[in-house]
Amino acid sequence: DRLFAEYPDQLQLAAAYSQKANSLVSMGRIEAAIEEYRSALQSEREFRGVRTNAWLDFGYLVVERGLTDLYGEVSRLLIE
Repeated sequence: DRLFAEYPDQLQLAAAYSQKANSLVSMGRIEAAIEEYRSALQSEREFRGVRTNAWLDFGYLVVERGLTDLYGEVSRLLIE
């Protein structure tokens, strides 16, 4: 959180959000992780030169956890 507040380098934001999401998944904080994956993906949309595996990690989380209400979001993300 400190990185986002004090060093919001556009080149690093997507990766930082994605790494935070992965950490939250490891801690079992799934809802918070989903929001961080979304932040990573939004950062990628805003700064097209940066790509992470957030799309893949998010999709895997949704399928692995059976979060059927998010299947449409993941489908749209894969098309994107």
